[in-house]
Amino acid sequence: MQQKENLNSITILRTVNLKVIVTEDFKKYAVFQIEERIKILKSQLDQVDSTLQGIIQALEKENQKQRISEFQEGALKEKNRIAIEIKGLENQVDYLSDLPLNSIFNQGALQSIVDIGIGDDLYQKLSGFDVIVKDGIVQEIKPIA
Repeated sequence: MQQKENLNSITILRTVNLKVIVTEDFKKYAVFQIEERIKILKSQLDQVDSTLQGIIQALEKENQKQRISEFQEGALKEKNRIAIEIKGLENQVDYLSDLPLNSIFNQGALQSIVDIGIGDDLYQKLSGFDVIVKDGIVQEIKPIA
């Protein structure tokens, strides 16, 4: 039988908020990334259409017309899902374009590693941080109040 080992410390993850100071370069880069994603999604829409056409032709040759509507329904759902994502991304472009320069934009959350050990103040160790970035350069790291 294996004995359990007592640990004096462990490594865990905590949340770090990434906030960006809005600059023209940030706006351009963020909009570029979103527009590239939109291009990919539009390409996927075209792929759904062409795949559906191929399936329809194959099913018509095999005289399985009843299955055509099943594939059309599935393709329509996928096209709607993609269209909703495109619309959301287009809204993000509008939102980013309207952000005032030097305002703070919450870009999202990251995970950081922290070691905790016996006797540590867990609340202090797990409290999150804001990392403030301007044009890719860290400007400030501060605990969340």
